[in-house]
Amino acid sequence: MKIHYQVASSDFLDWNVVDSKDWTGLGCLFINAICVQGDIWQGYDVYGVKNLSNGALEVVGCCDSKDWPPGTRWARVVKYVPLGPDPRPEYGGAINSYKITEIYADNFSAFSYHKKDSLCCFKPWEDLYLNRYCCKNGIWLSDKQFDDLDKKRSKRSWREWGEHLSVEELDKNGLVLDQSSLGRKVEPKGTQTFIMRTGTSFYYAHTAQKVHSILKGFGTEDTTVASDITGDETLFIFCAKPGAPWVAHWPNNGVYRCQIDVSSATTDLAYGLKNFGSSPGHFGRTSKEHGTCLQAIQQAEASFTGSGLKLATITNPSWSLGSHFDQLEILIAGTRTTGHSKQSLTLRLNRPDDYIDGPWEPVPCVTQAMLVF
Repeated sequence: MKIHYQVASSDFLDWNVVDSKDWTGLGCLFINAICVQGDIWQGYDVYGVKNLSNGALEVVGCCDSKDWPPGTRWARVVKYVPLGPDPRPEYGGAINSYKITEIYADNFSAFSYHKKDSLCCFKPWEDLYLNRYCCKNGIWLSDKQFDDLDKKRSKRSWREWGEHLSVEELDKNGLVLDQSSLGRKVEPKGTQTFIMRTGTSFYYAHTAQKVHSILKGFGTEDTTVASDITGDETLFIFCAKPGAPWVAHWPNNGVYRCQIDVSSATTDLAYGLKNFGSSPGHFGRTSKEHGTCLQAIQQAEASFTGSGLKLATITNPSWSLGSHFDQLEILIAGTRTTGHSKQSLTLRLNRPDDYIDGPWEPVPCVTQAMLVF
């Protein structure tokens, strides 16, 4: 599996690319960051790679320098398998970046957001055996050097790791195709589906780094980025126009879903449609008058980490009776789970894999539908 790596150098170069089997032959390097399947590893004292069978690999990022005295040491180990059908039934067989994380630490309090994540497990620091990995050293940089290197790095998406797939699974640029367009999702029981779009919305009740729209129908692929995340923050708002979904009483029976396509994410970011500290994240219902959030319900799933398709749901929510002009709002919030390095999150938008659906009834009037959408 390919690894993108950036050397900590005053030359401020973009990514280099190496096959994981050749990682050991790179010699002594000071690493600024690495990227595997869109996950960006940065801010670690040590970076290690271990090849596994069938094209899989493990990456470790370790924090055990003098800045992390005993009691605060920790490491993240992620097992990456080649892109393939996600084994979780709720993803409907979609090709996805599916990985398992192990956290080794003296103290797990910083990772409480992940404790309900079935793909994350926790192990005592003493169980970490770094000699299993071929390790390269990280290096601390000034803020300016870090920013200059960060700006030099080109964006990499998890969809670029599909070289092993058949050509029928890839677009003309070699990227994994939209999975929803291929029917690889669980079909909704509701009748309205919305797409998360890059267009700016003027109807929203909260504050975030980026504010975008929700529309019916997809468009030309684009991305949006939340960056410089150093604590709790609402990252993205997606808002429909007043009257979408044009239902006075949203159903209290059924499943509401929001799938976000995360092109790239730093590894020490937890995020989702849920609150982080005082920063809200949720499925929301807002009034036509821009500034009022009427109801907010957080996703049932644990916080998300890393890149790939991420499916957030709520089931049988208790929506109150409202107005036909109430609008749908999606808030994505996040937080840095550790004490170093700025975090970032890149979403791919305007495409069928970025959807919101629920058990709303169809808009009853064609004329009204034209006015709303």
